[in-house]
Amino acid sequence: GEGMDRAVIESKLLRMFASDKEGDATKIGKFGIGFKSVFAIRPETVVVDTARGAEAWRVVLAPNGTWKLFHLEEPLEGTRIRVIKREPDAAARARWVSESRATVVRWCRYADAEIRFGGASIREPFSLDAPVTVRLPLSAPKDELLVGLAASVGAPWGFYNKGLTLLEGAGPFPELPPWVCFRARDGALEHTLTRDNVIRDDAFLRVMEQIVEAARGPLIDAALAALEGEDGQRDAIARALAGPAAEGLLMRPASRGRRHVLRD
Repeated sequence: GEGMDRAVIESKLLRMFASDKEGDATKIGKFGIGFKSVFAIRPETVVVDTARGAEAWRVVLAPNGTWKLFHLEEPLEGTRIRVIKREPDAAARARWVSESRATVVRWCRYADAEIRFGGASIREPFSLDAPVTVRLPLSAPKDELLVGLAASVGAPWGFYNKGLTLLEGAGPFPELPPWVCFRARDGALEHTLTRDNVIRDDAFLRVMEQIVEAARGPLIDAALAALEGEDGQRDAIARALAGPAAEGLLMRPASRGRRHVLRD
């Protein structure tokens, strides 16, 4: 990160709902509460070492909200955070590590930044598990839309900003046909204050319109073209098109002229 001086530490880091990220399209945070999530695991101490310009500081925070600030002499670049939690029971410690990794993977596996857990990268390719997928670039660099043919009623969907998970689920999405699954990565999408939903604003409505347009045109064309080819996914595509999730798909105008591909 870019590090913090004493003024930023005292006016932003240590104050609830104080953020300087509002309106910054390069950053996802804006509510001023994200750092407080480190206390969710009930640590004994949280230590923040940070530097900006000629200043370098260590902040030691206790679970009760109190903190102490110390000047650092050694050189430092950016910000380093250590969350200290002792767990003497080996089984409980292993469970805590496993659950922590699962949480980091869930929220950060598509992130732009390189994120490691236990020394190993958690990054996964931004993809969609579907027999047919169309990938469409959006206006900003790295923003893209994946729209797929749902192979089952439990197919995945998700919204992301800078690769960070905003909201994910499985099964039919309320505003879409049941045969559509998707992942939408758009820097204009925002999460709610409680971090459990996507704000239904103009950016959200724009993305939903793009998903519908892709499903009605390119996705149908790609699915039917794949059925006419010799692709190894042909059987999976045929099953998906014939399944309950795809009910009504082949009656769409884009499909009717090519239903002969299902005769076999």
